[in-house]
Amino acid sequence: MLRKIAIKRTKLNDVEKIFLDNLGVPVNKTFNASSYSPNEYKAIMSASDLWVAYGVTPCKTKGHALRTRAGHCIQCDPKKIAFLKRHTESQYVYLAHSKKTRLIKIGVASNLSSRESTLNKQSYGGVNDW
Repeated sequence: MLRKIAIKRTKLNDVEKIFLDNLGVPVNKTFNASSYSPNEYKAIMSASDLWVAYGVTPCKTKGHALRTRAGHCIQCDPKKIAFLKRHTESQYVYLAHSKKTRLIKIGVASNLSSRESTLNKQSYGGVNDW
């Protein structure tokens, strides 16, 4: 009887490096989890503020081998990294007010002046006096 054995890689390949770079994941936020069980690597990553594990068991959907510290495949669902980044990076909660429309917007941003500029340039909510 033949068995399919998943071989765990101990290095990121070029495609994975480009993928992580496009998501804004620095290499120092990755972790070689090839010699750890899922419970072990999840605990280590959480304690060390690491975002992405490689060298893990491939995902069942497409065989990807990059996972969040919660065990989610980020190649199948890249928004998992955006969620993780929002909860680990320093950011501000802001209130933006439009005098014209008397609307109030509540949001989160790491750069307040840049966010204000973006809201006005995009006419967020049809308003450009945020």
